[in-house]
Amino acid sequence: MVSGAFFGVSIGLSARLVNSDSKLKAISTVLAGIMLGTIIGLPLAKIVSEYSNWQASFFLIVGLASISALLTYLALPDLSPEPPRPLRKELGAIFDVRLWWVFFTSFCIIGAVYAPFSYIVPILNQTSKIPQNSITFILFTYGGIMLIGNNLVAKMAAIHTKRTLVIGISFLVINLCIFALFHNCHWLAITCTLLLGLCGVSLNPAMVSRLMELPQGGRAFVNTLHASMITLGIMFGSFTAGILLSYGYSLTITIWLGAAIALVGLLTLKLSPALTISSR
Repeated sequence: MVSGAFFGVSIGLSARLVNSDSKLKAISTVLAGIMLGTIIGLPLAKIVSEYSNWQASFFLIVGLASISALLTYLALPDLSPEPPRPLRKELGAIFDVRLWWVFFTSFCIIGAVYAPFSYIVPILNQTSKIPQNSITFILFTYGGIMLIGNNLVAKMAAIHTKRTLVIGISFLVINLCIFALFHNCHWLAITCTLLLGLCGVSLNPAMVSRLMELPQGGRAFVNTLHASMITLGIMFGSFTAGILLSYGYSLTITIWLGAAIALVGLLTLKLSPALTISSR
């Protein structure tokens, strides 16, 4: 709940700290920081739990969060608060149909990624027969590629947001289909896993950029709601994949599910109305 609220507020705040030409770069920097935290945090928590008890990881989070809060207080300038809006007006913004087209596309992208990625360790280990110690290295490399993809997508989205998303989601569909068809091939399974970092979560800057094209896209409330839809996509992808596995399907069904969700997202994007008169 706390991280979800921070996600929306931090994006809105980063956009206010720079001029209009640098907004997307600022947002992509925030998103890169969130990704980097995920890359470092998971193995760090595992190391801490191995040398201490599991509670130590939570105390470490408290310490890091306290340092972050202090640095935020000391380093960020005082900004005038956003002009207050009546609750009716804030809620009225979400009845814009264009907003839900954007939300649903983001929902599908993240759901498509997390349907297989939630089970990526057993997929690589049990289906592709890759050793556990190699999987750890693969996931670290995946994180690094995800950061590269984040920066690449941010630069592309600054030129043409919708085209960037079309290319990215199309690549995601093709990559997942190849992964599902050739999961028994070691090098193809590894390649497809790494490419998932390039065309999956790394599409975040383009998703946010598309939201920012709407008049209400810069509001903290709308950004927080967008973050909630992304979180819902994670839950949907993982939960639906788990349901299918509980019915006895093989692990590759999660990859096919991801490809299907991504295809729905691509169709949603192609059919979506123009967000502005001169949409990028």
